[in-house]
Amino acid sequence: STAYFVQPISVPAENKDHYKSAYRVKMMVSDLNSAYFVYNPAGDFSLELFQEQRFTALRMIEDYSDVPSEFLDYYTEMPKGGGFDSLRLLALKIADTAGSAPINKILAIRNFFTAVDSSGNPTFRYSDNPGIPGIPGANRLSHFLFESKKGYCAYYAGATLFLLRALGIPSRIATGFLTVDRSNKNPGWYWFYEDQAHAWVQVWFPGYGWLDFDTTVPSSETQEAPQPDQTPPLTSQTAWFVANGTILSTDKEKARLRMNITDVLFKDLSFKTATPYAYELDISMAKILKDTGMVTTDLLKPGVKIVAVSFSDIFKEINLDKNETWETLQKKWPTPLPIDEIKIIDPVPEEKVNEIQTGKLSIPWIKIAIGCGIALLIATVIALLIPIIIFKWFVFKSSHSENIYRKTYYSYMASMFYLHQLGKKRFGQTPLQFAEKEIDPMWGTGLGKFISTYEKLKYSKSPLSKAEINTLSIHLPEFIKTIKSKIPLSQRIKSFLKINNTIEFFTRPNILGSTKSMEIWKTT
Repeated sequence: STAYFVQPISVPAENKDHYKSAYRVKMMVSDLNSAYFVYNPAGDFSLELFQEQRFTALRMIEDYSDVPSEFLDYYTEMPKGGGFDSLRLLALKIADTAGSAPINKILAIRNFFTAVDSSGNPTFRYSDNPGIPGIPGANRLSHFLFESKKGYCAYYAGATLFLLRALGIPSRIATGFLTVDRSNKNPGWYWFYEDQAHAWVQVWFPGYGWLDFDTTVPSSETQEAPQPDQTPPLTSQTAWFVANGTILSTDKEKARLRMNITDVLFKDLSFKTATPYAYELDISMAKILKDTGMVTTDLLKPGVKIVAVSFSDIFKEINLDKNETWETLQKKWPTPLPIDEIKIIDPVPEEKVNEIQTGKLSIPWIKIAIGCGIALLIATVIALLIPIIIFKWFVFKSSHSENIYRKTYYSYMASMFYLHQLGKKRFGQTPLQFAEKEIDPMWGTGLGKFISTYEKLKYSKSPLSKAEINTLSIHLPEFIKTIKSKIPLSQRIKSFLKINNTIEFFTRPNILGSTKSMEIWKTT
């Protein structure tokens, strides 16, 4: 959907070599979760079930009879003659038995692109190099649909657009980037890579608006872009408007709130009034915060004290006069006031107010001492558990990674971390030397074979054989099983309590040299 708020934010000096620009964006999302409501689930049952719930809702829309004719004509317009007539005939053939509901015709088109031949092979295939870049014309689309059946996203989007319009379904082309939340520190940051550029189609449904429809078939050649090796700090927003007061009433349906405002911090200048003023607030995009974190609007009730904050440029553009007063300032504010955050202020108990006023604050020293003791105990236990948590994390990532590169990388990390924690340290040796000269002769883990295949995966352009892929896939569970059979449980437990080994593993360059080269390989 189209973003209606885009605010450029600064990139810190230390990150300017890595990031050209950054923006904060707000947009609306459909009730049906419009992000790819129709795509190729590639056999994923959970995705198919997720989609079917939305298809059921959309089958309630039987036609476009209530849509204005000007809108419908514009988004179903299609040239006549030449290759476009063949596209019309194909569309009618595809939807011949689909029924009248638009969603059924749309699904028929999806099924057309995902069909397989008598041998079970896909009819259409993805290709990075089918011809001239850009949205192809009628002749190229005809060649794509009827002859080559190979193309990249622009071919699938262009063909789908005209097939939909030939059936009277309003549609349009959308282009942009496929996004993945890649920030470990600041969720909500996205990195856009060139190989994520994409084109797809959006279809119009009354009551829901434009919903994404992507018919591009999966590509077996593409790989996921890597996660960046650093995260820029989240630039703080400028609060132009901060108001204190009490809630008078709320309207959840309209996302409105009436508030008695007593004082305001406007562009860092304080304004206070002897008589509270009632104002209407637009809280449709507001985060509701409490000491415990984000909460729902159910806690916004009459009588509750709140702080309302706005970062809107509407307030930024209001100029202050030299002799500005509350009365003159509040006349410049928009109605309703656009609010981005609401902080609920818990009332202070009356007995606590009396203690503060009299200066007789009771300090519960025993509770503080017990709390500190418990906190110290918990911190100690967590510190002792850090090695096993790290090891289990590597094992988890290896077993749940579908990508062979990531799976092998985490298998390697788990193996080397396990050995280092047990006191077998790879100082001054390559991983392969370490495996073949020390580990395999001692325990027969097969680590050398795994490392050799791992390095072929990293550095060689030759494809792996099925046997080599199997070696990478089964290595870690077999490796752990062998180690457990060679080393008593008590010795393994003592080894994993040595937090200094864990620190050394991540701080000695000659231990993690292979890991760093893997990260560089992933980035390029």
